[in-house]
Amino acid sequence: MALVLKDRVKETTTTTGTGAISLGGAVTNFQAFSAVLSNADTTYYAIVDTTNTAFEVGLGTYASSGNTLTRTTVLESSNSGSAVNFSAGSKSVFIAYPAEKSVYEESDGSVLIENLELNANAIKSTNTNGNLQLFPNGTGFVELYGNNNAGKIRFNCESNSHGVTLQGPPHSATATYTLELPNADGSSGQALVTDGSGKLSFSTAGISTGKAIAMAIVFG
Repeated sequence: MALVLKDRVKETTTTTGTGAISLGGAVTNFQAFSAVLSNADTTYYAIVDTTNTAFEVGLGTYASSGNTLTRTTVLESSNSGSAVNFSAGSKSVFIAYPAEKSVYEESDGSVLIENLELNANAIKSTNTNGNLQLFPNGTGFVELYGNNNAGKIRFNCESNSHGVTLQGPPHSATATYTLELPNADGSSGQALVTDGSGKLSFSTAGISTGKAIAMAIVFG
């Protein structure tokens, strides 16, 4: 299943009530829903009943068995945003691009996607307590590029007045390597150590040989 948007898809329907729409065939010079959608695909739709001055816009789920479009989520309608109880008569149903689902540039240059704002300075969630998740494909990974500086990421405090920055190696670095984090937390007093191949683990922190010799001389 997938969300599908296609041009010039329009059919008629005589469906009544608030249930699934039975598609009645493509209008001249338009495509049928069955020509662009597979079973369980979703699409944004609009239904217009000019005879009874009713309309509905929403997200629909297509079923190849029966050639129907279930009105999964209603976004706007002449029934105060709820599913319209359509009366008898012919209606038009077509694939639409709802305004509230559109991607556009604001006057300040920011781009708004539902629950997400992109601008020149930040990518932020507009949803209450919303997370930002990055999903590279396959073996891909997230990269932070530098610009006259090494790539870096900063972890700010709650008030964003202070932060801790992790920075990549300098330009003189000669190798690209990976540090693999442990799969569990360590014990109190332990430190992260590497096995020389980039795999990190927690180990008890000890006193260096130099310090041990110095202490032996002073207290010996």
